[in-house]
Amino acid sequence: AVGVCLSHKTFDASTTSTLQEIRFPRQGYCYSKGRGKREGLDNPSRVETHYSFIWKSCTEASMFLSASPRLSVSIHQVNIRQRIEPSFSRNSAGNLGDQGVASYDLPDER
Repeated sequence: AVGVCLSHKTFDASTTSTLQEIRFPRQGYCYSKGRGKREGLDNPSRVETHYSFIWKSCTEASMFLSASPRLSVSIHQVNIRQRIEPSFSRNSAGNLGDQGVASYDLPDER
């Protein structure tokens, strides 16, 4: 187990939620964005295309390793501070966030 003890004056929830930054080449972004358009999304963002690629890869690995299909659930933190009208300052104290939750029941294709 990993314990975290931080001063709230120095850190906020989005700081403790950040684990790793993954960089993708531009060519991969163009490919996945075009693929997202073909699959019914009007204009997927860069984050949406990369996040869906990572989630899809994880669910495919789960199907490969598991004897039966499993429910796949994705939970991620969303910083809504900049999306509130009127917007809050980046330097204001406190957390303003939400969790994005999505689930997908894997089909039995075996």
